[in-house]
Amino acid sequence: MPTSAGDRFALKNSIHGIFRYRKTKACFCFACGFDDLGHLIRRHIRVPRTLENGFTLLEVLLVLAIVGLAGALLAPRFGGLDSRGFDVEARSVANLLNHARRNAVVTGNPATISFLPEVEDGEFDYSPPIFSAGVYDARDIELQFQGSTGALEPVLEPLEITFFPEGGSTGGALLLLRGELSARIDIDPFTGRINANEQEGIR
Repeated sequence: MPTSAGDRFALKNSIHGIFRYRKTKACFCFACGFDDLGHLIRRHIRVPRTLENGFTLLEVLLVLAIVGLAGALLAPRFGGLDSRGFDVEARSVANLLNHARRNAVVTGNPATISFLPEVEDGEFDYSPPIFSAGVYDARDIELQFQGSTGALEPVLEPLEITFFPEGGSTGGALLLLRGELSARIDIDPFTGRINANEQEGIR
């Protein structure tokens, strides 16, 4: 079939004899007979075999090894952060008790620190005493107390530890627990001194 001058001008130099009309942008391939650009591209552009078949077993194993290594490196750091947070919490309790002891000696009045255990539903309807030096509201920490009886019992009700102007206190030992972490704080009944034992929670 004879071609016009416009057709001959639009014919492109291609190994497949592809030509393109300027106005309609239509394509035709003499080698395969496709007149659609999408079919033409899929016919003559080869997709790599790796993309057709997905990931190889070696690539999957390599990714799993990298993920496992990253998890092994990050897990101790998160554990360390929890331990450091518990250390800070235990030190804040010891500092609160020391503050009450100094306050009692300086002002000449008793100073009481109240410890409120964590409860599942609501909060305690608690009113601090007149000479209150602070209230510690336990969050994510289990409290246990060892009094004059020597028995270590869980703190289920508000616990008050009082310091007196002459230097004494109600005394006892306060134990803070969070998972495997623990810290024991001893309050001397005669001198009121605070001794934070270096256990897992305090370093």
